[in-house]
Amino acid sequence: MLQQVQPVTLEPVTTLVYLTYSSNESLKNMQIRPRSNNKNGFTMIELLVVTTIIIVISTIGLISFRQTGQNARNGKRRADLENLRSALVLYRSDNGSYPATSDFGTMVTTISDYTSSVSVTDPTNDATYFYEYTSAGPTFTLTAYLEPDAESYTLTNP
Repeated sequence: MLQQVQPVTLEPVTTLVYLTYSSNESLKNMQIRPRSNNKNGFTMIELLVVTTIIIVISTIGLISFRQTGQNARNGKRRADLENLRSALVLYRSDNGSYPATSDFGTMVTTISDYTSSVSVTDPTNDATYFYEYTSAGPTFTLTAYLEPDAESYTLTNP
């Protein structure tokens, strides 16, 4: 049996109300409670702003990380050439001339007793970036191609 509810006059809305009702209870136990003003979550704008900030910071970090990696690989290429130049000068002082080969790998093997580096290979093992060696009598040229645009870095005998 339903009870008749008295009409309620409302003032301008200052607080929202909601009804709670459990199916196990009668209509007598229906309560009107004011809605609390507590925020129990984030707004869509707040989530979008935070997501945008995270994306911008991540992008800056990735770009910096990529450039740092390129600079490190280019530094290794330059250091390899300096090491080889020193080894070639020592080789010439002992043997009277530079290695006659034009192959980079053969030249490295020939002067291996004069180098302190175990491995003289390009850090990327990519065909775009590689080392070259040319020898013409009393001179030599060592070339490495640097990232990102394959700019050449060349050393000659001192």
